[in-house]
Amino acid sequence: MACHPRTLSNETWDAADTIYLDEKGWQQRPGTPETWTINFSPLTLMVRPAPGFKHIGIFPEQAPQWQWLLNQTLPNMATPPRLLNLFGHTGTATLAAAHTGFAITHIDSSKPALKQARENQKLSNLEDAPIRWIQEDVSKFVDREIKRGNCYDSILLDPPVFGRGPKGQAWQIEQDLPDLLLCLTKLLTEDFHFLFLNLYAGGLSADSVKPLLQQHGNLQQGSFRLEAKNGPDLKMADWLCLQKN
Repeated sequence: MACHPRTLSNETWDAADTIYLDEKGWQQRPGTPETWTINFSPLTLMVRPAPGFKHIGIFPEQAPQWQWLLNQTLPNMATPPRLLNLFGHTGTATLAAAHTGFAITHIDSSKPALKQARENQKLSNLEDAPIRWIQEDVSKFVDREIKRGNCYDSILLDPPVFGRGPKGQAWQIEQDLPDLLLCLTKLLTEDFHFLFLNLYAGGLSADSVKPLLQQHGNLQQGSFRLEAKNGPDLKMADWLCLQKN
């Protein structure tokens, strides 16, 4: 929650095409489209205010991460490096990585999110990119990959504070993230590229999970912020990025 005096006039606020009210959800002016697209060069992404949720199908504060993925220089390999994106939502980070040259396995438990991710793939002209879209419980998928002996060169994860898998499996970040991170270190290749964790508000801080990762390489820490043209910037989340020394 952001608490700060308004810096724009009431007339400006009243002219908004779409607003979110806690008691009513998304409210749109007549004539406002249900969906529209934005460009994050070279990607085209669909914006869709999600019924029952406060998000719009993308998380704009993560734009620096998308650009970081687009700027990655990949090593020369006979096959594309493999990237695992967990809790991948509507796929912006997946598509940025695909444009760079990764072969991606994208996991999310939400069927509507995966549907929108495929729509974003088509809008971004990446239909031939090597992406596997999988609706699955993240913890169960990771356990199976370890048993299969599979490994990945890079891992992204953007865990919710609370969620449910396709079959109702409960996820609680305070309880489940530490064990998941320990498992993910077993899925990284010996010369892995990175493991990037987004960490939104919850009972776990970035400092509390750093000891689980810092022994495996060079660990950097930062935050995602929404930059404001008027008023203060708004901190949205922390991030940790583990890279090979």
